[in-house]
Amino acid sequence: HDRVCQLQKIYVLRDFLSQKIGTKLQDLLLKESQKLGFQTIWLSVYDGNPKAIRFYERNNFKPIGNHDFRIGQESFNFVAMAKQLL
Repeated sequence: HDRVCQLQKIYVLRDFLSQKIGTKLQDLLLKESQKLGFQTIWLSVYDGNPKAIRFYERNNFKPIGNHDFRIGQESFNFVAMAKQLL
């Protein structure tokens, strides 16, 4: 059975994006997830954030579905993505 974990959020302030902090944080997280025996990691990213979607696609995350999130009357669409760790 697949051992699955979730990446909840990585936020990097715009002024620091060029320093590749997001990539460094993600690499550390993926290494630690593998050490803990997880086989798959998944995340959700807002579909109105194409830069984040491209970031995860460049790092071998694949879209696996979509879901909505409602706050009051507003609905937000998210892309679920997953990556194999082993």
